[in-house]
Amino acid sequence: MKQIAIWGAGNNGKGFYEYVNKTVTQVLCFVDNNGLLWDSTLNNVPIISPNKLLDMPEIIVVVCTVFEDEVLDQCKRMGLKNVLSGKLSVENYGIISEYLRPEVMPRIIKNMLEPIRGQVHENYWRNIFVDTVKGYDWYNVTSISLGRWAIGYSYAYVLSRTLNSLKPSKILECGLGQSTKIINSYVNYHPRSQADIVEQDYDWLSFFTNENMINDRVKIHHRDIKQINQNGKSCYVYNDFGSVVSGNKYTVISIDGPWGSKEISRIDVIDYIPELLDESFAILLDDYHKPGEQAMVRMLSEKLNSCGILHSIKSYGGEKAMAIIVSENNRFLTTL
Repeated sequence: MKQIAIWGAGNNGKGFYEYVNKTVTQVLCFVDNNGLLWDSTLNNVPIISPNKLLDMPEIIVVVCTVFEDEVLDQCKRMGLKNVLSGKLSVENYGIISEYLRPEVMPRIIKNMLEPIRGQVHENYWRNIFVDTVKGYDWYNVTSISLGRWAIGYSYAYVLSRTLNSLKPSKILECGLGQSTKIINSYVNYHPRSQADIVEQDYDWLSFFTNENMINDRVKIHHRDIKQINQNGKSCYVYNDFGSVVSGNKYTVISIDGPWGSKEISRIDVIDYIPELLDESFAILLDDYHKPGEQAMVRMLSEKLNSCGILHSIKSYGGEKAMAIIVSENNRFLTTL
């Protein structure tokens, strides 16, 4: 039976371990540079320090970490001979296939197709977004950079459609960014509208306002964030968020901040419902493909139900997903 050591006790290492054909391959240990993990176990397999590999000259080391290049260099400096890349890719499969279960190859192909499918969907939403805003008199954004950390094209499309259809007089945004450009363009054109933008990063706020002409009716509020415990789950919220929203009623709320968390994220508005909502409303939330944001939408829906507020929920996705929660009279926004 072949014996291997999996270098990397993170998600990549765990994933490789799940794919190992344990009838012909024995995972003798995990290896990690994080000393806090040494002498503990993962899947009942010990986690050891890299130096212990020097006493195991025959073992095959499979590097499964996002820091693969650095680790391969480290292995070379240590004089380790039997070192392989554990990348679960089609190109690498021929090298590591003897250590994996036979049915793994179709999974690898499927995993590779997922991001391609997301990119195709993103291009689809980009075309719809670009074609749609051409017809809006108020849309005058000359430069917008969507994707990666910023909102995607599905979010930009749904936001622009929402603004154009609901014609809100008051808008709230959590998280300054590319969506702010769309909101600012809307406010520029509609003299009776205004927006409150909440942002945690003062340096980013300063850079953004220096680079972009912001309407006087778009008020940007710097609020530091703090970590709280919500029903046993840790999450980030804006400090003194109430000083921004108290006494206001918003028709459109766009949420892409503060920082997300694994279990629950971006719950700031929930404590102020129903007071901050117009009777006719739409709440947009970015990063709905993440568990924390999905948990937030469940909490929000429960709060709306407890207040007797009928609502509908819809998600739209490209490379990443977004969700929209609307009052029943705006249900058409769930059929875009």
